[in-house]
Amino acid sequence: MTDAETRQCPLSGRRFATIVLLGPLAGSLVYALVAVTLEPDPLGFGDRLGFGLLIVFLGYGMGLVPDLVGAIVWWLIPRPRTCLSRTGLAALVGALAGVGGIAVLVPLMDLSWPDPGILALIALCGAIALVVTAIPRSGERQG
Repeated sequence: MTDAETRQCPLSGRRFATIVLLGPLAGSLVYALVAVTLEPDPLGFGDRLGFGLLIVFLGYGMGLVPDLVGAIVWWLIPRPRTCLSRTGLAALVGALAGVGGIAVLVPLMDLSWPDPGILALIALCGAIALVVTAIPRSGERQG
């Protein structure tokens, strides 16, 4: 990217907090929707809503560190001027932060490494979480 295509506009504290605090909610909602749709009753609860809320609750806690990492990276890197390029970059950073967060959590919590399908879903959740929290109103005019 050239200097004309990027801008290093400072990331506001409000935007940083939005990414860190609402990003895990967005990512865990995506994971819950996919999990409840593909496997409606894996634990025998018989309650899709309860299972989905359990995933959101646990996913929020597990998503805090990856979203903090994503927010720091988003703060440090130059961001493209065009919305489409900014969205693609946010998706890439969010996906890498999500998978990186799992790479940190697996040994810390003595978990087994998830299969590639789960890793892909986690990357999707991270990508969506950063896109929906970092991109809105991040253009030239903040009016």
